[in-house]
Amino acid sequence: MQNWDGINEKEKHVLNFSASGVESLNDTTEYLNYIQNKDIVHKGLHSFAGYGKPFIISLSYPQENIPMWNMYGDNGRGVCLEFASQQLCKHFEIVENNNIDQRISIRRCLYQKTEKFIALEKEFCKPANPQGPWDMRLFHQYAIEAIALKNNAFEYENEWRIIKFSEQFKTRPSGVGITPFINIPIPMECLRRIIVGPKATMQSERLVDAWIYQYNHNHGTGAIEVEKSRLPFQ
Repeated sequence: MQNWDGINEKEKHVLNFSASGVESLNDTTEYLNYIQNKDIVHKGLHSFAGYGKPFIISLSYPQENIPMWNMYGDNGRGVCLEFASQQLCKHFEIVENNNIDQRISIRRCLYQKTEKFIALEKEFCKPANPQGPWDMRLFHQYAIEAIALKNNAFEYENEWRIIKFSEQFKTRPSGVGITPFINIPIPMECLRRIIVGPKATMQSERLVDAWIYQYNHNHGTGAIEVEKSRLPFQ
């Protein structure tokens, strides 16, 4: 649970999520296997409007899923955060799927190549040092399309991704080496429900209940709900 001591009032209203660099994802079949001429693309992203490196936060459309409790929910002892999609889009200034700030996107993952990606892929299959100049407008489109592609073995996750480009980032050690990351704040007002894992302890459930009760009470809202998962989980 978050310790509120020493945190100003504005910071109390957000959840800070750590977004990983796309080159350091756990699944090695992602992104790097799809994108052509990676170094050229990343150099183009850096020089084109100062986009920088791409980072992602992974979300999922299913509210509950036993394999995902196993893989991402501390073997059923964690929590699932449910967000309101309209509020997320409003916060990131995404109107009718168009980004006001092109440095951030919310994209649904696809599990096979689209016609748009194939067309972009052909463009970027040029030699690393082509005779003609690169079309700088395509770098951002190509990176976004590649980031949204995943192996069809993961289709059951029905994943969505928040993608943000940033020139400024921090690093941390991880299972794949030194991993770049950035923090992306999401306002509490985007949060709709917390589902406590099917194997979570009674103490954990009470702590979540107390935290959300305090938040709802302090801000005069009952919008955030808490419930215990009812999935059969061994």
